[in-house]
Amino acid sequence: MTRGIDISQYNTVKDLKATKEAGYEFCIVRCTGFANQAKNTMPYKDNKFEKHYALAKEAGLKVGAYAYVAPIPGVDPKKHAEFVLDVLKGKSFEYPIYIDVESWKHYDKFGRTIYVHEFLQEIEKHNAFVGVYGSDISTFKDMLSLDLKGENMQPIMKHYTWWVARYGSKPQYATKNMHIWQFSSKGKVPGITGNVDLNECYQDFSVIERKGMNRF
Repeated sequence: MTRGIDISQYNTVKDLKATKEAGYEFCIVRCTGFANQAKNTMPYKDNKFEKHYALAKEAGLKVGAYAYVAPIPGVDPKKHAEFVLDVLKGKSFEYPIYIDVESWKHYDKFGRTIYVHEFLQEIEKHNAFVGVYGSDISTFKDMLSLDLKGENMQPIMKHYTWWVARYGSKPQYATKNMHIWQFSSKGKVPGITGNVDLNECYQDFSVIERKGMNRF
């Protein structure tokens, strides 16, 4: 098991070298956000993504990324994926690239699951190791269909690694493919002012580097 953090433009990051020295080994950085599902159709680049990515790399942390996007009727999920790929251009990651699934207003379980699948497939075409982030119940149970099968008659969502959030106790629903557990949103970590999300990783993601994946 390894310990890590995830950060976005809402965190005040001072010194990730201090974070690394405190025993944290990975950092998952938000690359995009979504402002308003009622008015906007495209995500935006997290305004601290470049800074956070550079600080994490300089500190020697293994770096992943997550994209908060959202399904919009009439908008091809591939367009959202293309935007994210442009944000990731020129960078490399030792941890997966995740889609952040939360607070989505549109579609039912089937539609949301298909959106996730088509978005991640587009990212995966670029030799990427990809996954799904969300809460144990409100995302993986209430928003997605974990049993929906694809052309190979296997559940679509089992193809991807899961990063599951649940505070107070370990996830009880989304456990089959859970490789990272986000167990707190109120962590106190050297080098970061205020609260930060804390995670435990149970998976060896060294295959990403061995196979030259997640290089954009």
